[in-house]
Amino acid sequence: MGAVPLRDVLDIANRADEIADALAGELHVISQDVDVQHIGATSVRRGHTKGDVDIAVRVPDSAFASVVSTLRGRFAVAQPLNWTLTYASFSDDRWDLLVGLQVCVMGSRDDFLVATRDLLRREPDIADAYDAVKRSAASKGSDAYWRAKDKFLNDLCDAQDLRPQSSL
Repeated sequence: MGAVPLRDVLDIANRADEIADALAGELHVISQDVDVQHIGATSVRRGHTKGDVDIAVRVPDSAFASVVSTLRGRFAVAQPLNWTLTYASFSDDRWDLLVGLQVCVMGSRDDFLVATRDLLRREPDIADAYDAVKRSAASKGSDAYWRAKDKFLNDLCDAQDLRPQSSL
């Protein structure tokens, strides 16, 4: 398995913003209940990325099943093994940058992506540490890269108490 090629975030951040804005418009047509947020490295605007755009789609519990059903008809299912009763993910390859849509129930334990983005924006030292983890793991292949990022983010969420304490 080959290395994960990384790009400087600033090389694609403006294009990522354009894609995020266009998708937000599309997703608000699906449901007025959605809160669409550009997340991930391209929204933090520092460090490196594999060149994709991550979008958080936050919905009330009452709208989750309907929104997921609608998105299933419009986008490719992504990482179904990670799905929970309050989280689903999709991908969109219509753009010049791959897009990942992370759908979660507002206030659930899976609703931590926007808080994580906000923390990385506020704390450049943490963002730089995350970038160092990505750069170190990229040469080890996509599975190692994903595992390293996942561990860092889970540890960060636990240390910073970024996950809502919901019973959902």
